[in-house]
Amino acid sequence: MRAERRRKPRLDHPVPLKVRGIAPEGGRYEFRTTAENVSAGGLCALAPVQVNAGEILSLQIRFAAAGSMIRQAPTITARGVVLRAEARPGGAWMFAVEFMVRRIV
Repeated sequence: MRAERRRKPRLDHPVPLKVRGIAPEGGRYEFRTTAENVSAGGLCALAPVQVNAGEILSLQIRFAAAGSMIRQAPTITARGVVLRAEARPGGAWMFAVEFMVRRIV
């Protein structure tokens, strides 16, 4: 059994996420997805576009419980740097982000 590397507890429930970034070619992108897990230090999510290690992303995370009014859910905006990204079947990318700045909205 592999030892746990994480230093911070994780919320292992999917939460809505809006991501904005700038591709290496300079074009801007934005997409909505679901963060697979979130901690005080970062998150892991699936992207419909390629993201690359080192990219800086703007993130909007909504902590909405299943069946709740999503517009009333607490929202956090943050900037983060992509630590790693892996291609997944179907053209998706799994990526891990470390937060740089956090602000409650």
